[in-house]
Amino acid sequence: MFHLTMPSGGTPLTAIRCATVVFLEQVKTIGIATSVEVSTRSGGEDALTWKGVLDGPRVGQRLEAYPDTTRVLVTCDLRCEDSDGREFTISDGLTFWGQLAEDDSPPDEPLEINLTLDTDVYLPKSLGEDRDNRVLAARNAPRFNRFLASFLRETGATVESVSAGDYRGQVDATGIVLP
Repeated sequence: MFHLTMPSGGTPLTAIRCATVVFLEQVKTIGIATSVEVSTRSGGEDALTWKGVLDGPRVGQRLEAYPDTTRVLVTCDLRCEDSDGREFTISDGLTFWGQLAEDDSPPDEPLEINLTLDTDVYLPKSLGEDRDNRVLAARNAPRFNRFLASFLRETGATVESVSAGDYRGQVDATGIVLP
């Protein structure tokens, strides 16, 4: 998991909306968003769920109608390549969480963002049956790393920490580390 912070600029809803729109546009380079869940102060957790065509600008417009938004969760399918270059999909392989640190955070508090990969297709050493995953990683990790770099650049977010668990040494603040 990549733990990011993004300046809110004193307007948390604008920051959440911006991060969500940028994420939805950038994720198209590695997959497709399948659902957006929005939590609000008035409606609680997962007050709204949107599925279907999840275009960044369109979702951004919809978020404007909910000025008390506290969190956005986006679930995505990932498009990957197998060792022969054929495309395959990993359902629910990536999640994005953009949220206020606390529901009552001051307006200038940075936005917290978590990007979580639920696959090891990008990593050179897998926990799967065949631990040597260098071929798949070489085909897929560069796209993820470009996605992450673009997201950071366009939002002004920074990587605060990386939780890699069993994958230590294979993930850092720039993305996936290839041999």
